[in-house]
Amino acid sequence: MSTNPILEARHTADRAAIERIAGQAGFVRGLGVRGAADGTVAADRAEAACAAALARGATPADAVRDGEAPLLPYADLAKTYVVTCIGHAHIDMNWQWGYHETVACGAATFTTLLRLMGEFPDLTFLQSQAALYEMMRRHHPQLFDRIRSAVASGRWEVVAGQWVEAERNCLGGEGFVRQALLARAWCREHLGLDASAVAVDWVPDCFGHAASLPGLLAQAGFRHTYACRTGASDRPAAFRWQGIDGREVVLWRELAWYNGEPHGDVAKHLFAIEDLTGLKGWLNVIGIGDHGGGPTRRHIRRMAELDSWPAYPRWRWGRLDGFLAKLETVRDRLPVHVGELNTEYSGCLTSQSAIKRGNRRGEAACAEADTAVAVAHAITGHAVRSDDLRDAWRHVCFGHFHDILPGSGVRATREHHAATMQEALALTTAVASDALRAIAERIDTNWVGPAPGDDRDSSRLGGGAGFQIGTTTLASTIDSWPAAAVW
Repeated sequence: MSTNPILEARHTADRAAIERIAGQAGFVRGLGVRGAADGTVAADRAEAACAAALARGATPADAVRDGEAPLLPYADLAKTYVVTCIGHAHIDMNWQWGYHETVACGAATFTTLLRLMGEFPDLTFLQSQAALYEMMRRHHPQLFDRIRSAVASGRWEVVAGQWVEAERNCLGGEGFVRQALLARAWCREHLGLDASAVAVDWVPDCFGHAASLPGLLAQAGFRHTYACRTGASDRPAAFRWQGIDGREVVLWRELAWYNGEPHGDVAKHLFAIEDLTGLKGWLNVIGIGDHGGGPTRRHIRRMAELDSWPAYPRWRWGRLDGFLAKLETVRDRLPVHVGELNTEYSGCLTSQSAIKRGNRRGEAACAEADTAVAVAHAITGHAVRSDDLRDAWRHVCFGHFHDILPGSGVRATREHHAATMQEALALTTAVASDALRAIAERIDTNWVGPAPGDDRDSSRLGGGAGFQIGTTTLASTIDSWPAAAVW
């Protein structure tokens, strides 16, 4: 049809009724393209019947009845397609606000969400980022207890395979590994979830993805990545992303953005998935995001309304792991992409150099402290200060967030990062110094003496070699010879 009589009639009738017929007609028209007999003809008749009813002054309800009549023979076929809905609240760690507001945003979002779960028994929800859960545990312990109960019930899905939704280019390889290790240890300790339960690489808003990541992900036990920004808008909804080492993960590319809403124009997504995989299902992530929010009553009621349309797909609340399990059954059908997924926001990778410099110093300091402690423990039995090492890495990994490390946050974001890097350096310096001193105390230096005629005074400034440049080398020569020194 050259014009759509439904759209032309919008000035005369209830828009909701018009959208109902237009949505179903569009879907049945798509079924007709796929071989359903006379689907296109039925869709045209439906739109014409609705428009005619409105033109003669019928009520919207009567116009819907007339419009749906030609579509009803396709109802059973339409209901073989399913939209799986999952509530979600994207919460940026310190983007356009400070850390304190991130904590408050999380608490407000989860309080509302738990209330909605009580009101709507079928509602399901998922949330990422172990750091965010840790905020609730520390600052809102009663709320966290309720979250833990919702997780145990199966209605709240944890996709916290990493400490935060980290930037994917500027962080070091060890930093990426620590993201997963910290998150899994936390989920095991506080939620009773093993590694296989948090094995989705959930990064919808990250600005790009390095070519080496699939190999790291696969070796860490991740099988799936959920992303929106994949470098090109024409990539398929699902593909096998293969790294430079040949390992791969299945990437699900969000077609309707991660701050999604249930809407009447789903045919293009469902049919695209069917063409690609043979599956008659699509994942619809629903909820207000960036500053939290999650699904609303309007979203939930709209979804129920769409499910009630007779010649239209089913709409069901579900879980991500269930949907990905179905996708896994057709893994061999998916196309393969090799290499990076990087064309977005490249300027972020060169902005705010102080953040990049602080991150690199933090990653290096953590690695140095880990090494010093490992060597000291092996040689002397020196106690491993695991909590301090863990906390230092947590500070560094929090700074990997995709609006912190790229430099796309506000001043408060940068100030918080600088402060946490100082705390990380304080922890790693203390840990490494103690470990190196433990090693030095085992070295017999009694054979050492001053050179003949050496009457130089020792330095008493206390800074020593490397003073104020961020190393773990703290001591200078000391007053008495012979003696042990840490260099």
